Amino acid sequence: MHRIFGFLLLILSASVLAEGSISQGGIYLGTTRVVFNSNEKAAVFTANNSSATDTWLIRSWASPYEKTGKEVTEDDAVESFVITPPLYRLDPNSSVQLRVNRAGGALPEDRESVFYINVLAIPPKPKDAKGSVIQFALNTQIKLFYRPQSLSDERALVEAYGGVNVKLNGNTLMLSNPSPYYLTLTNIILNDTTTLTPADPMIPPFGSIAVESTVKSGTVSYQTINDFGGKTNKVSKAF
Repeated sequence: MHRIFGFLLLILSASVLAEGSISQGGIYLGTTRVVFNSNEKAAVFTANNSSATDTWLIRSWASPYEKTGKEVTEDDAVESFVITPPLYRLDPNSSVQLRVNRAGGALPEDRESVFYINVLAIPPKPKDAKGSVIQFALNTQIKLFYRPQSLSDERALVEAYGGVNVKLNGNTLMLSNPSPYYLTLTNIILNDTTTLTPADPMIPPFGSIAVESTVKSGTVSYQTINDFGGKTNKVSKAF
């Protein structure tokens, strides 16, 4: 899953043009998440411009993972990672490969860490605009996972997908993750009928999330999102 925020770029005087909008097409990323393996020098992903006529300017940086959905700017950039090129002119119908580089700073080696990658797309000024215009830049966020070399066992990761524990605590279902990996759940279904929607479906390493429930027993089924953005097989857990 990725998030998109709009930023007001420029307001000049009281004259605003509604016409001269950007032609159909725009910036999109080639993935919904990036995994940075600590034994590699960099992780890569692509930014694509699907417009046949418009040139966009893109800025890229990494920021802390925030659950609140607040807007972030380059002032929120973390020191742990640098994305290159940080600024790039993306011509019509073209792509660029962006590199996530480790820039220093200590991170846990016994569990994954998570951040956001931000790609801010700054639109061109409408060619037929006269006078002042209002423009918005769109910031697309995708998750960046830092995976220590000690967690590179793919079999252990696959086992973690099915290892969520479900326990009822009063009127609250606790979904716990005993693994060192971040697990993002989707299609969480109670007793094959009710869809559960936690505030944040991603369970941190050795952590848990809570979901309200009036049911005292039954089953919870779920899928997880894998490294490639796909869904794993459904798993059912009784409680």
